[in-house]
Amino acid sequence: MTQEQREYIIHIKGKGYYNFWEETNTPRPQAKTFILSNVKEELKSTSSSKRETTNKIIWLAIALPDSDLKLEILHELLLMPGHFGHQVVTRELQDIGSPSSIPYLDQVLEGGFEYLKQSYSGESDESIAKWFSHALASIETDDAFSIIHKHTRSPNPVIAQEMNYRIEEL
Repeated sequence: MTQEQREYIIHIKGKGYYNFWEETNTPRPQAKTFILSNVKEELKSTSSSKRETTNKIIWLAIALPDSDLKLEILHELLLMPGHFGHQVVTRELQDIGSPSSIPYLDQVLEGGFEYLKQSYSGESDESIAKWFSHALASIETDDAFSIIHKHTRSPNPVIAQEMNYRIEEL
């Protein structure tokens, strides 16, 4: 990350996320590498502002106008342990409602979201399970509903309970 990019990210607010790519002359085709490598770099940092900076970089992904590229990056961020942006990433996937997200959401549920518990120790398993049940339900395809149904038999009782509840609500 250049110093100009770092300064922009440190001071970014509101609609500035949507202007980042043009104002810092960062080509969008390099967005995936830029975002993923800088999130990983920030996670290794000992800086006291690493959580805030990491979250701001994740918001740059959400602000990308290219929906295919945005989804590709969000899917990787969803599976990346250690950052604190999983909830906002899952919510963005919910809002987009793309069937391409199904395998990624399923993968997190298959693992019982263990890696999320490290970052979200204050969140209950019930809350985390809800993120994923809502995201899957928003996709509204037979494949998404079949993944919800599959996880009604999860060995994790919290996931199973939430998925049973979501089916009842559909």
